[in-house]
Amino acid sequence: MLNAPLSAGADPASPVLPDPVASGIRRIRVRLDPLRLWRWQLWLLDALAARPGLAVEVEPVPGRPYPAALRLLLALERPIFRLTGAQAADLLDPEALPGAWLGPQGIPDRTIDLTGAPGGGALSPLYDGEAGDEALIGAILEDRAVRLSFAGASPALGPDLRPAIESRTVLTRALNRVFSTVLSLCLAEAGRRPASAGGGAGAPERPIGAGAVAAFAAATLARKAGDRLTGLCVRATRWRVGWRQLAHADDFLGLTRRLPETGYAVLPDDGRRYYADPFPFSAQGRRWLFVEEYCYARQKGLIAVAEVAEGRIGPVRPVLEEPHHLSYPFVFAHEGAVFMIPESSACGRVELYRARRLPDSWERVAVLLDGIAASDVTLTRADGLWWMFAGTHPYQASVRDTLSLFHAPDLLGPWTPHPLNPVVVDLRQARPGGQCFRIDGTLWRPVQDATDGYGSALGLCRVDDLTPLTYRQTLAATIRPGPAWARDGLHTLNRDGLFEVVDGMF
Repeated sequence: MLNAPLSAGADPASPVLPDPVASGIRRIRVRLDPLRLWRWQLWLLDALAARPGLAVEVEPVPGRPYPAALRLLLALERPIFRLTGAQAADLLDPEALPGAWLGPQGIPDRTIDLTGAPGGGALSPLYDGEAGDEALIGAILEDRAVRLSFAGASPALGPDLRPAIESRTVLTRALNRVFSTVLSLCLAEAGRRPASAGGGAGAPERPIGAGAVAAFAAATLARKAGDRLTGLCVRATRWRVGWRQLAHADDFLGLTRRLPETGYAVLPDDGRRYYADPFPFSAQGRRWLFVEEYCYARQKGLIAVAEVAEGRIGPVRPVLEEPHHLSYPFVFAHEGAVFMIPESSACGRVELYRARRLPDSWERVAVLLDGIAASDVTLTRADGLWWMFAGTHPYQASVRDTLSLFHAPDLLGPWTPHPLNPVVVDLRQARPGGQCFRIDGTLWRPVQDATDGYGSALGLCRVDDLTPLTYRQTLAATIRPGPAWARDGLHTLNRDGLFEVVDGMF
């Protein structure tokens, strides 16, 4: 359930994206304002330059510096909120811009404009339809969500993206999340042709004003520090696993789309740990419930299991532990064997385990993807292919708002990234929330809705189009918490026959 943050000072991992050379793109021009230079923009230049056969040049377009109050705010947040290491939202001096890339050197195949004044078909991020970072900063200061789009984008990039800002009271962290998403989308678009050569001019930027930033710095920093101290005194977030035996298949939450107030039994815990991410699995006439067991003292998750028999759940015992955090035990059968893909994003791999003996002896047999932090990996079969849905968060992006797809002819691969990755950027319907299921031949996927925070609700998405070149889904329903045992959030939905499980926060 939890995801390890990017460690301080760690090199940001570039996402798996299409090769621009294969699309005929040879020269990329990036327009930057050296007076408003963010670290993520240098990460973008490095990632583009690392691609074989791609020439990168920088066109400096000096504008005006940010208000001194904004720079002071970002500087003060580092010691107050213990922000160590490189941050995507570090404001840098103009001298940090590599001189070797400066100056236009030819006619570019694609231009990325990050100055806040795009035009002529240049690719440029827009926040609530406005060019310039002021619109994003303003949304964060006003504690509201922001819609992300791109001027000059190809048809492959959706027009209404909704990044998760998460920590809105810490400007640096909020900017880290959104800037990292913008970075990965710029990389994806670098390998695509724009919709047209002449369109895509952005709207005028909306200045935030030094007065607004100064007022925020003066009035909010004290509240932020107080919130941090208060947070140390309150009890930690707790999750519980609820289960019920359905009377018939139509009772399934995935069909009724409503969480009943009663009817669930709750898996007990001792208060020193919680259980979450429930996955039921039956074999050889027995049924087990696999869960994440998160120990507060160790601040790390492992995989545990309990047997379900005669309407009761037995004691929970650990079955798989690694040095890194494990959660979301996706368990499935294939060709007479039983496999598990636990979330292991903390180690930057998608690892496949096989049961030597059910349910408590597992061996790692393959690494399906390496060098990628993938959350809540969920597999399904469709049209002769294996499909992998995964929440991805390159650089310092949110773990809540981005979905990537991979496909393979065989379970062991090779796994190919979808050319439209990320296929979804929307905090309401991106991150997987349980096994996919079919209704009358239509594929459905539970998703996590983080509109009101991590795990605030469950969504149900109908998969309308799934091919190696296309992907479309429709958010058809949102299931919100309600019962006392799940009053603050919902996270995962799964079913094994008439046995249904869901986890809730309280």
